[in-house]
Amino acid sequence: YLEETYPDTPSLFPPGKNAAIELQTSVFDDAFDPLYPLTLQASNAILNPVSEAYFRRTREASFGKKIEEFAPPGPARDEIWSKFKANLQKLSSAYDANGPNSLFFIDNTFTYSDVVVAAYLLWVKLILGADNAEWKEFASWYGGRWGKFLDATTKWQAFN
Repeated sequence: YLEETYPDTPSLFPPGKNAAIELQTSVFDDAFDPLYPLTLQASNAILNPVSEAYFRRTREASFGKKIEEFAPPGPARDEIWSKFKANLQKLSSAYDANGPNSLFFIDNTFTYSDVVVAAYLLWVKLILGADNAEWKEFASWYGGRWGKFLDATTKWQAFN
């Protein structure tokens, strides 16, 4: 839709890059999986009452436990962050293959795979809060790659 509606803007799907974009998007989705318990609880906490009730009811039914049990403070929560950080090492290394100053997956071109990464990062930043210690630590991982990446996408964000 975007490609057809805005033909005079840079493409999110550069010719010949669709396979790389699809692979990177899949790898990032898989890397992000361990963080879902933490994000579910934090997402629930910021919803309006009607949405919160629905979100709580459906997630608790799907997972068979209370929202508060997903990522309580302590060793279980620390393990979620540790596993997530380890998962992002592979992806961070892939980004580094483009060179030390390249923030995006395909050279310095902002593509669909980067939209996906930016959306996830922005989600975590918004639900935890920009001043949250866990967010700040996450943003600093791998030489600050993820915080720098999100900063580089500010002009495309609706919440900046």
